[in-house]
Amino acid sequence: MYLLMAAFVFLAGCSKENRNVTETNNRIQKPQESLESQQAGEENQEEQETQEDQEEQRKIEKVTALETNVSMDGWNELNNSETEDENDKEEKDDEKKELLTLDRVLELSRKEKLEWSDFDGYTYEDVGFGLYIHMYDIDADFYLLVGGTGGGEPMYVHLVSAKEKEKFIDLVSQDVGEKEVEDFILENKGTSYCVSIPAHVKEIKQDGILISSDTDEFPGVFFVTGVRDAMSDEEFWKLKGGMHFRILMEDMNRKNVENGNLAEYRAKEMILLSDDEDFGQEDILLLSAPELELNNALSSFYDSYIVQSGSYTWTVEENGEEKQEVACGASPLDETGLKKEKLKIPNYSTTDGVMNSVPYLYSTKIQPDILTLRQWNIADMGDNQAKEEQVTVYYGKTSIVDLQRDKLYEFTAEWLKRNLPENKFYAEVSYTVATE
Repeated sequence: MYLLMAAFVFLAGCSKENRNVTETNNRIQKPQESLESQQAGEENQEEQETQEDQEEQRKIEKVTALETNVSMDGWNELNNSETEDENDKEEKDDEKKELLTLDRVLELSRKEKLEWSDFDGYTYEDVGFGLYIHMYDIDADFYLLVGGTGGGEPMYVHLVSAKEKEKFIDLVSQDVGEKEVEDFILENKGTSYCVSIPAHVKEIKQDGILISSDTDEFPGVFFVTGVRDAMSDEEFWKLKGGMHFRILMEDMNRKNVENGNLAEYRAKEMILLSDDEDFGQEDILLLSAPELELNNALSSFYDSYIVQSGSYTWTVEENGEEKQEVACGASPLDETGLKKEKLKIPNYSTTDGVMNSVPYLYSTKIQPDILTLRQWNIADMGDNQAKEEQVTVYYGKTSIVDLQRDKLYEFTAEWLKRNLPENKFYAEVSYTVATE
C-alpha cells in the first residue's frame, strides 16, 4: 500500500514537473514567437507604410506635374497671346508708318525746336547702343539719324549723305535753317534713277514685296519697299500673289541681303492693271516723227500742249527696203530748242499740302515701246554740263507721266525694231518741254 502511494506521488511529481517544463518551454517559445510575430508585423507595417508613402509620393508627383503642365499651358497660352498681340500691334504700327521724305525734312527744318514726336509715324531702324539712335531711310542719296534719350528734344538730327557718310548737316543746330538744308541737298543729291514697268507679285513680305517684271526690255525679280505709301488703301488691301500692276520705282542702288541680294527699289506709284487695258492708238503708218501731245489728266478741260520733235532717227520699211531719215536738234539745255510758251503746271491742294507733281497724258499717235524722261531744274538751262535731277524710263506701253513745276524735261521715245513687221517703222525721237 505504502509502495503504491509512493509510486503515485512519484508519478504525480513527474507529471507536475513535466507540466512545469512544458509551461516553461511554452513561456520561452511564446515570447520568441511573439517577438518574431511582432518583428514580422512591424516589418509588414513598415513595408506597408513605405508602399503607402511611395504611393502618396507618386500621387503628389502626378498632381505637381499636372499643375505644372496646366500652369505652363496657361503661361504658354498667355505668352503666345501676348506675343500675338504684340505682333499684331507691330504689324498695325508698321501699316501706319510711312517712309520719310526730303520734303518732310525741309518742313522740319523750318521749326524752331524739334522733338522726338515729330518723327512719329515714319519707318526707322534702331541702330543705337546705349542712346536711342533711329535711322530713317529717305532715298538713294540721303538718310536721317535722330539720336538722344528717346523723349523730348533729340540731341541731334543728322541729314546724312548715303554716298559719303562723313557729310551731314544737323537740323537742331542754331546755325541751320531751311536754306542751309536745301543747299546741302542740292550739293549732295545725285541723279535719281527710276523705272516704270508692268509686273506681278511673287511674294508679299512684312517689309516689302518681291515682284517679277513682265517686260522683256527690263527683265528680272526685284525687292520693293514703300508699297504702302505708293497705293491707295483700297488697292493695297487687294494686293496678293500673282496680281498684275504697273509700278514706278526708284533704284536704291543697293542689294537686299535678306532676300537673296536682289536689287532693291522703292515704290513711288503702283496702279493695278485691268485685263482689257487699251491705249486706243490710231491704225496708221507713221512716215516721220509725230508731234508730242500733253494733257492734264486731272483737268476737266481738254487743253492740249503740242511739242514738235527735236533730234530723231526714223526708219521706214517700203517694199522690203528700209529708208532712214535723221535730224539733229538742239541740246535739251539749250534755250534755242525750246518752245517759247512753257507748260503751266497747276497747283493742286491736298491734305498734305500742294501736290509735288501732276499726272499728264501723253500721246504720239502710236505709243512708243520705251519712253525715257530726263528732268533738270529750270535754273540749269544753258548749262550743258548740268546733271539730271531724275531719269525715269517707262518700259512697255503707257500713257501717263508725272511732271513738276519749274523743270526742264527731255522726252525720248523709242519704237523698237522687233516691232517692224507690225508698225512698218522703228525710230528714236526726242522732245523738250519747260514747265512753270
